[in-house]
Amino acid sequence: MPRVTKPTVLKKLEGDIHKERFPKNEPQPQGATSIPKFLNRWAKNEWKRITPELERLGLLTKIDRTHLAAYCQAYGKWVEVENKINELSEIEIKKSGNASMAYLLKTQAGNVIISPLMSVSNRCVEQMGAFAKEFGMTPVSRTHLNSVPKEKEVDPMERLLQDAPMREL
Repeated sequence: MPRVTKPTVLKKLEGDIHKERFPKNEPQPQGATSIPKFLNRWAKNEWKRITPELERLGLLTKIDRTHLAAYCQAYGKWVEVENKINELSEIEIKKSGNASMAYLLKTQAGNVIISPLMSVSNRCVEQMGAFAKEFGMTPVSRTHLNSVPKEKEVDPMERLLQDAPMREL
């Protein structure tokens, strides 16, 4: 199975020393992106939570909006579905003392199947994982990053004093 090509910015953060492997004229999109209006409230909260860090690392630009929106929307749907499953679990516990029927359904023929809500939840988790890897947002994808710590800000007066020539008394 071939390796997945990584964005150059991720390769640089990983500390890849093989500069000759970097594309010569790779486009470098600029600009921050705005939050899409169509996202549900959970997706908007996720967007607001992760975009500052992705922008700080240089992993998010204006043209990445669609993929990040898809990640956030999958997250938002996942939260909604999980909330519904939890609600159904509470009802089942009160009714029978067993939450399993919130995860399973009986068909008209009497067969027990996995709840469609569970299928939707599982699919959302798969989608979130795939998109999260693209942005370096999983624990494994982060282990490959090598961020450079920001330089400590020096007080302008301190810099002036450091640069001033020393005079002997």
